[in-house]
Amino acid sequence: MRHLYPLIVCILFLLSNTACFNWEINEDPPKDSGYRPIYLKVDDVKSYAILPPEEIQEPGKIYVFGAYLLVNDQNRGVHLIDNQDPKNPVKKAFISIPLNRDIAVKDFILYADNQRDMLVFNLSKPENIQFVKRIENAFPQNLSPSAPPQNNVYFECVNPDRGVVVGWEWTNDLQGDLCLN
Repeated sequence: MRHLYPLIVCILFLLSNTACFNWEINEDPPKDSGYRPIYLKVDDVKSYAILPPEEIQEPGKIYVFGAYLLVNDQNRGVHLIDNQDPKNPVKKAFISIPLNRDIAVKDFILYADNQRDMLVFNLSKPENIQFVKRIENAFPQNLSPSAPPQNNVYFECVNPDRGVVVGWEWTNDLQGDLCLN
């Protein structure tokens, strides 16, 4: 009987783990619902603008720059905030940079990605931010989201003639050629 105890424990263990397996058959998702790409024209992707302060929508990296904070707003740009009084920070400007995801600062120079390009700004006078130059193709990989964020769903196939994909939106009205992720 003592020899049967380990065998019984092993059998119970194996039987209990079968509940972890997904025995359902995966069916194709419905073809009327799925993701639609959100496009931005190529010229608009390469644009930038130094604007009045805006609300931060999706904060990313925060950089301390003297008495200022630079806050990356994912895919939108960079906020410049005067932090001389940390209890009362004051938003000073917003640098709109489409598809911007990362920033760095060295010696009063802001480096910001803009899809494949790098934009350089002079921050020596924060009240008067100056664009210095664009370094084209500084980042060889394309960081645009070329597929929707979910698997096993239909989506409208990407059409490069419409521009650069900057995101995806869910819709119940798919149109055009469909792809399956």
